[in-house]
Amino acid sequence: MRPTMASLVARVRSALGDTGTDPAFTDDEIEVALDRWRSDVIVPLRPFLAIGQTATDRWSAPYGDWEEDARVVDASGATVALASADWASGRVVLPTPVSGPLYLAGATYDLAGAVADLLEEWATRLARQFDVSLDGVSVQRSQQAEALRLMASQWRARQRVTVGPLRRAEDWPWS
Repeated sequence: MRPTMASLVARVRSALGDTGTDPAFTDDEIEVALDRWRSDVIVPLRPFLAIGQTATDRWSAPYGDWEEDARVVDASGATVALASADWASGRVVLPTPVSGPLYLAGATYDLAGAVADLLEEWATRLARQFDVSLDGVSVQRSQQAEALRLMASQWRARQRVTVGPLRRAEDWPWS
């Protein structure tokens, strides 16, 4: 696992409820699921400015869940030093106030999409098991799979919207 992914993997594991001594997923499996929902972007940062203020040391990205190797850059592309960063929320604090513009360049992840994928995979693993009834005692493993699928649908509803370009059929090279 990349060291810059440790906090994201921990947050996904917590969301899965997969924190026991015998986890359903390894850190590497969680990282692979996160990488399916990775977006490499450069986004403008928004300044936290008070009325009349022209420079600030506090900036915010439009969304969070950044890998910890993201960089703040100025308009020339030069890396700007950070005093602190909250990668989960996309907020950064600089050592001194600047007037900008500033950009955040790096990888951001859709944790809800990754959690939904992993819950569906977990449910599929459990679906191979079966219910047992013996001497009046019933063990229904299918309930676990159903519960995981329900949780997956709730997380799926929270995932980021994916937008892609639309092209007319006559614009395709083979038409």
